[in-house]
Amino acid sequence: MPTSPAAPSAPVPAPAAPHSIIATNWDDHFATIGRRRNLVEAIRIRQVFAAYRRLLAGVALPASPRVLELGAGTGHASLRLVEAFGGHATLVERNRSARGLSRRLWSARGLLDRVEHVAGDLLDFDRGATFDLVHSGGVVEHFHGPDQARVVAAHARAVAPGGLLAILVPVDTVRYRAFRATLRAVGKWIYTDEVPWPVDLAPRLFAPHGFAPVAETTCGHERGYLLRRR
Repeated sequence: MPTSPAAPSAPVPAPAAPHSIIATNWDDHFATIGRRRNLVEAIRIRQVFAAYRRLLAGVALPASPRVLELGAGTGHASLRLVEAFGGHATLVERNRSARGLSRRLWSARGLLDRVEHVAGDLLDFDRGATFDLVHSGGVVEHFHGPDQARVVAAHARAVAPGGLLAILVPVDTVRYRAFRATLRAVGKWIYTDEVPWPVDLAPRLFAPHGFAPVAETTCGHERGYLLRRR
């Protein structure tokens, strides 16, 4: 019977969040996507799946993989994964507008029978170590303080022994700072609680949970990591 990943032996230092942090308004974000699909969003979707393709190149997945996406948003990434590799996806998302957009998307592709939408907080999701591939993009950097350890644990505990974990996270580079400054200058930066990670933080945070690096790639101003549970 699978055992839960071991708890970290010591906390790993992370970038400090601002003392007074304002939560990102995800209702406005998904409402905007619902009203119109803009060019930036379309480019983002293509970039994310291309990054996943690079991460998974040469990696063997089960014939019908069990996929879990935490903080799934519209679920585009999981849809592309299921279309490419088969299997079934479980999408955990607490935002009602995002879940509605996701259901319409999967329905339009004729794949509603291949997805389960779970309404709830990803920090509380726990079905044991049952998924072959767990992933998230643009999620972990919004959790700070004690919640950072909780979001790492939520990802780690869901991966089956020998399974894979893929995450995309913005990293603290000159490119990221320029990207953020540009959007702020034109009033388009909405991710008020986003704190980029140091490039080496993701492998260090997941190592105490029994994960080893498999591959890395870039995705715009983000870094993609693929890790395997021992």
